[in-house]
Amino acid sequence: MLQSVTAQAPDFTKMTPAEQEAYIKELSKMTPAQQEKYIKEQSLKKIAGINKTVAAAKANNDKVLQKIQAYRTDYTKSLPVKKSGISISNIPASTQAYVITLAQNLLALAQQKLTDVVVKAQLDKMLKDTSINVPGTAMLMLANGMSKYEGEYLICKDIIKHPSNAWSINDLAILYRNDVKYIESIAAFQYALKLLNDSSLVIKTNLAWACSYYGDFRAAKKYFNEVLRIDPYFSSAMEGLAIIAYNEGDLGALFDCLMKEVTGLGGGDDGGSGPSQEFSGLCGGVMDQNALATAGTDIDPTTDHTFDNVADDSPDQDPATAEDDEVKVPSMKFIFVNDAMDLQQFFGKFGSAVKTIQDELQKCTDEPRQKLSTLPILKPIPYLDEHGDKVMPANYEKYVNLFHEVSDLFMRKVYWSVKKYEKEISDFLRSVSSEKYDEVREWATTVGCADCEDEKCNALLCIWVPKAHGVKNTQIEAAGRIWNKYFEQVLESCNSYIRNSSPFIKRVHTQQWNEYVNLLRQSNVRKAYLIMYGAWVEALNGIGDDPTMHLCYHPCFVELRLMPDASPDPYSKKLKPLKTFAGPCYTEPQSISIGPLNIIDNCEKTKVSLKAEPFKLSFEKDYNRKFKDGDEFKLGIGVEFEKKLLSSHITAGAEAVWKFNNNHDLIAKGFDASFEAVVEGGLQTGNNFIDRGGINISSTVEVMTQCGQNAPTNYQTTYHIEKK
Repeated sequence: MLQSVTAQAPDFTKMTPAEQEAYIKELSKMTPAQQEKYIKEQSLKKIAGINKTVAAAKANNDKVLQKIQAYRTDYTKSLPVKKSGISISNIPASTQAYVITLAQNLLALAQQKLTDVVVKAQLDKMLKDTSINVPGTAMLMLANGMSKYEGEYLICKDIIKHPSNAWSINDLAILYRNDVKYIESIAAFQYALKLLNDSSLVIKTNLAWACSYYGDFRAAKKYFNEVLRIDPYFSSAMEGLAIIAYNEGDLGALFDCLMKEVTGLGGGDDGGSGPSQEFSGLCGGVMDQNALATAGTDIDPTTDHTFDNVADDSPDQDPATAEDDEVKVPSMKFIFVNDAMDLQQFFGKFGSAVKTIQDELQKCTDEPRQKLSTLPILKPIPYLDEHGDKVMPANYEKYVNLFHEVSDLFMRKVYWSVKKYEKEISDFLRSVSSEKYDEVREWATTVGCADCEDEKCNALLCIWVPKAHGVKNTQIEAAGRIWNKYFEQVLESCNSYIRNSSPFIKRVHTQQWNEYVNLLRQSNVRKAYLIMYGAWVEALNGIGDDPTMHLCYHPCFVELRLMPDASPDPYSKKLKPLKTFAGPCYTEPQSISIGPLNIIDNCEKTKVSLKAEPFKLSFEKDYNRKFKDGDEFKLGIGVEFEKKLLSSHITAGAEAVWKFNNNHDLIAKGFDASFEAVVEGGLQTGNNFIDRGGINISSTVEVMTQCGQNAPTNYQTTYHIEKK
């Protein structure tokens, strides 16, 4: 930080009478040289306050990053490694007998650990229950605390009983893969894939992963690519190829894959697919390693474009939003003087400027920290998917952690620019002329402004006031050009930060956490602005005022304003929108009917209906378009009738409905009524519109009364006629 300070008088308007009296009394005991030294020391203390606050803000940023690193597993330790001379072609083709042997061997080990007779009896009971998917249930229970040996017991027993069940064999292969027995795992995956005629993308991807851990990258890439030719966005295969490329020295492949997964996959209420927890952790770990490797070096972080591929380039908002004011702090406009004559006013408010910057910087740390202390837990209960990978339902933690990585890179860019600015402005201030205009000062001290009409005064004023004015303006212009250059760098870093972090914020579909990451981003951008404001205050303090300019006004005085490109003005600079809400839903719509059970699942709702004619019971979850906190639930009980008459099919129903919020509080109740008639073509009504193609007529009526005092009743009626 800067240490060049010019002695400036304090702001008396900010002092109490007692403080003013003590200050004057202290100065009266000093010689003029001692007075100047004393005032300079007081200015230095105020500047040191800004520097201390900036350092504290940087330290807090480092602590946040350390906390993230402490929670993150070092995934690089478990990455696949290419091994020379290794090929899966040397693994014999698997047979059913071999798979049964694998199951028997693992079962024998599991039975040695299963000493609890009661637990074993419960597992045997599960194996006899034909309504249970035993291996799938075992994998789920393994992810939620079941003993490893209990899961192995169930899966192996099921394979011995059903040796042609490809998915049981897939689960057995996962168990062997987790035990680092890759030859056995690959053989089992190959046999399972063979049973399904090479058609399963899931098992083929699992086989590719086993090949990669075995060390045969060639085979792994072959299988991953076969999967991606059929489904270009098959997430696990994308990550597998990216990790192999990373191991082979292609760092960019990791973040290209991350970009595709974040911008093309994921989202929705359940957290979406998106990158896996392990893959996002790996990307974060790589960023951490890069940050540590470049710390204390001359490597410029502003050239790091790691997250540019995930950037959100949605249109900017114009005019500026209220959040811009939060960042730009309009009350600080007075520090950006555009004429040396304004320096007197600036130094009159010097103390308040320093205090405002300190207070605002502290808010940048305190507000996110206070918000963070009120947030709910971000880690849900995990389970294993068909790949054997752990899945975190509604897992927004990975997106919050990746957001923190983008934030850390942003702050490193800001501190880098500030560091370069301080070096250049310090060199400039050391070169500033120290000319004191002693003749004028002596005259001003002995004569004073009261005799400005004196001919000697006029001559002196016309010579020295414009000269002092011009010199100071030249100094401010030079400093302003330096400040503008580095502020433009910081501004570009701010806009890049907003673009690059938005995709991760969009994936956070829980309102409180979404608000937190938005608040933290806004605070970080405000911190960057305030640090540059403090840097300009220090520059003006280094330039200092010249009392010669403020001698009484004279007609020969000419107003000199700064050149436009030299006048610091952060308020007119364009800043991207600072609010990012949750993004769209990516759920594929599904409709499943199993006997009396019907399930509808899409971006708007998940509805489960059970019919026992004519009665119907339904449970529905309606998704808020942005945040899961705004989801609503409906419970419905009603009747439904169907009647076929000639070439028409008529359905009518009525249902009582209760609506609840996300906290399970009753918020509304009412009823729905619906009617639908489908008339097939081929009738002889004389109406060509009906006779040639038929029609579909539907109508619904909804009446809902909100709960609470003086709550309104809402009515909604819809009808639809469609030619078939």
